[in-house]
Amino acid sequence: MPRKLQTFDVEVVDKEEISQGILNLAYELWCLSSTAYGPKGQFILVQANELCGDAFVLTSSASRILDRISLDSSVGVLMAHFIDSHLKQYRDGGHLCILLVSKLLLELFSERYFGLHLALEWSVAAMAETEEDIEWQDEEALVAAVRGIVAPKSVANAPDSLCKLLAQTFVGHIPWLLHHPTDRPLVKVVQAPSQSTAKALSHTALVSVSCPRAQLPLANVIIALFNVTIRPSVIDTPSDLKITLTVDTGDYHLAMAPSSSFINEAEMLVWRRIADKLHDYGVHLVLSQKKIPAFLATYLNQLGIAAIERLSIHHIENVQAVSGARMLSDWIGAGITKDDLGFLSEVSHVQVGDKKYIGFVGRPTRYSQTSRTRPVSTLIMPCDDTIAFDELDHVVQAAMYGLTTLLVDAAVVPGAGVTETYLVKQLRLKATALSNHRQLERIVECVADALDSIPAVEATFSVLDGAAVKRSALTTALTLVMALLRLESAVVTAP
Repeated sequence: MPRKLQTFDVEVVDKEEISQGILNLAYELWCLSSTAYGPKGQFILVQANELCGDAFVLTSSASRILDRISLDSSVGVLMAHFIDSHLKQYRDGGHLCILLVSKLLLELFSERYFGLHLALEWSVAAMAETEEDIEWQDEEALVAAVRGIVAPKSVANAPDSLCKLLAQTFVGHIPWLLHHPTDRPLVKVVQAPSQSTAKALSHTALVSVSCPRAQLPLANVIIALFNVTIRPSVIDTPSDLKITLTVDTGDYHLAMAPSSSFINEAEMLVWRRIADKLHDYGVHLVLSQKKIPAFLATYLNQLGIAAIERLSIHHIENVQAVSGARMLSDWIGAGITKDDLGFLSEVSHVQVGDKKYIGFVGRPTRYSQTSRTRPVSTLIMPCDDTIAFDELDHVVQAAMYGLTTLLVDAAVVPGAGVTETYLVKQLRLKATALSNHRQLERIVECVADALDSIPAVEATFSVLDGAAVKRSALTTALTLVMALLRLESAVVTAP
């Protein structure tokens, strides 16, 4: 039973209770992850919102499963956070990490942990023997790297042709990412139920907002982009108007509150001034995160300036990237310069299935380190099932992120279980040399057995895994196991 320390408002949990909690959690994690991973992996239904019965996802991705697991024990929280630190860095390799942790805990929990550090060192050294740097000019190698991320996630039902499309799409982002290696590629996925094949639109952002059809299409478009508030912020509207009356007997000072009509007229005056300035700059289109007041929208229309309102922050980010417009935080006429404006080759209505979008097409350009313009891609994907599409979008973003990490560390290793098989062989060879140290021999053999128990991904094509991802998964797993095997007691916040 936990001992409560009143002074510190905490409980001390003894080793027996901790041990049972770790073993129970390891068993549950093994069952969950082994069910979702591999060539015969099954979908896991995860409740996304406990207050909404129909809010759920079907997934085989480790990060999406761990995000919503309810962990009541302090050790469970520790394990989840430890693994999550790996997932946040690489967005891949989560199942490998979970399977290793749970299998080793189930096999080794009653034994000493000495020897795990040797197994880790030997595993990392053996994996280094299989590493080679990916050649960015080698299209097949890039496709193989995408397969390494996509293939184990069966719920997305992604055809192999998607891997080639993702690799080609990523190549278009490389010039910009070389200057910004920590940023994610801007790739949006749009569902097209009736489409037979996927296609990619370069330098294009699709936004599901409305615009009067009569105002589109537009070509060679200069745009202004506002992302915070529509109200003019520089208006002289004092709480009191001071009036001085001079009569024969002296001066009398009166104060009176301005009428709402006065304030409205002042706002309209500022809006007219800003709209006139945009017109003088040759602006064709104004986009705003907030609703544009009817008066301003009408006046812009009279000046021949189209307006699109209520864009989400994600839409604004994509339009800003494809156009190079500066995001203006307020309608301050004096603060707007020509340098704040963006340019689009075309703005038009686009029909995808039964949904209507507005397509913003940018001009292909050389992306410099200081430019506000950056590559934007839109993938139109055939997918009838909304739930499967949600997972497909997650997989696409994981693939883009995984390729981005290869720009920092280009080392790859054979995928589809080939590297794990090689590590198993090398560890078992090392274990035979430890026959005089039975404890160490058993520990190394257990690590080899744990790696051997991980399902291989069936692949008829070449598959590559990022070496950094796999190395991190191994290191995270064995470090976590060593930490948990050292636990004698735990101090947790009292309920």
